[in-house]
Amino acid sequence: MHIAKAENKHTGRYKCVAQNEAGTAEHITSLTVESRPLIVTKSKSVEIIEGDAAIKIPCKVIGGPRPAITWKINDTIIKANRKYSFSEGSLIIQNPNKTEIGNYTCEAKNKLGSTSAVIAVTFEKRPSTFGTKHFVYLLYGENKNIECKAYRSKSQTLKWF
Repeated sequence: MHIAKAENKHTGRYKCVAQNEAGTAEHITSLTVESRPLIVTKSKSVEIIEGDAAIKIPCKVIGGPRPAITWKINDTIIKANRKYSFSEGSLIIQNPNKTEIGNYTCEAKNKLGSTSAVIAVTFEKRPSTFGTKHFVYLLYGENKNIECKAYRSKSQTLKWF
């Protein structure tokens, strides 16, 4: 067997079987392909929407041996607790709010090297309306502007239906 340009996907167990009229013999070889860590998800930002139950900040990493992943916020290491958990390299934040805004760093390390990616976490408040009159009366043929005041961010739009 010849492996050209070994990749992580080639890691595994291989069985060689020799057979003739006298019988069968086999040998199993374990192959491990080692490589520097590589972050394959390239999310540059994640947005918290006010009221979200949780957010997931992805960090999919390949490499061999399997890289250890460390998460940081503004250069402070994040440890698992009721607020923060980890799943397949991703960081999960429970009940996120404005205090979670910042630059999160996913750092992957193994014996061959390390790499990191920074993901900006922002916060978006849900729009809300206020002070709008529920009933407006006009005389036939009269012109009138009807206001709809709203707390909203610049990225949100306001429409009448």
